[in-house]
Amino acid sequence: MSIADSLSRLPPRTQRALALLSVPIVIASLWIAFVWPLTQLYQAQVQWRTNAEGELSHQRGVATLATSVRDQLDAIPSLKSLQRLYPAGAESSIALALQSDISGALSASRARLQSFTPLGATRVGALSKVGLQVSAFMSIDQLREFLGQVHSLSRLVRIERLSITAPSMQSPQENPTLNVTFDAFGFAP
Repeated sequence: MSIADSLSRLPPRTQRALALLSVPIVIASLWIAFVWPLTQLYQAQVQWRTNAEGELSHQRGVATLATSVRDQLDAIPSLKSLQRLYPAGAESSIALALQSDISGALSASRARLQSFTPLGATRVGALSKVGLQVSAFMSIDQLREFLGQVHSLSRLVRIERLSITAPSMQSPQENPTLNVTFDAFGFAP
């Protein structure tokens, strides 16, 4: 006995009920078998296209920036500010070059050097910061001249913690000799 024979023996109401129930089952089966996989395929394709467009636009942007960035990187060694750094080397050689520059600036301003004290080297980003604590005697005019000399040095020298002590007794006719203490720092790659 086949399925068709067994269904034909059922009462007509049951046959109609089974026919009505079979329609949603057939539609659901078709949905699961064909429509749902096609919608998933479509959504995956849309997502892939969105990702591909984003990646391509990013690559185009990188390509347009690459020449500009390469030109900037090639220009770095010739930058004036980079040329003003002390040459890379041992901390003692950088400190000696810094001491020589400060001594020259003090001599040019006619100040009297009292002492040099080396300060420890530290890292500031990619640069090495080497310092000296300097004590000298000078007038306010000589201090102005000294700071001008430091500014015009061929190497970058930064003056920090400037401390000035003036004598308690001063004459109105002349500038007093000041005791000046400061930290001078040079930078090297």
